[in-house]
Amino acid sequence: MGAGVFVSLGLGEQITGPSVLLPLALAAVVAPCNGLSSAQLAANHPVSQRNLRIRATAYSDACVLPDGRVAVLFEKDGKSKLGFMIVSAPPATPPKK
Repeated sequence: MGAGVFVSLGLGEQITGPSVLLPLALAAVVAPCNGLSSAQLAANHPVSQRNLRIRATAYSDACVLPDGRVAVLFEKDGKSKLGFMIVSAPPATPPKK
């Protein structure tokens, strides 16, 4: 995390007072949901059969579309541009229990 997080908290506290803790509590509930969603996506598609992009990317996000394909949004070319692609996914297999 960068220093901007702490600056934002200080500014939020100056503007709203102690009620700045309410959004922090909400974020504390939402963040694990995001992590579990990412873990479920990784469990359903554990092996990549190909590289989507050979060069390094700084940030990427993926989601499964209703038809089973995977949409990927990523930074490319030194973070100056965004890339987007939709790829077919291998059939999902349920995780072993």
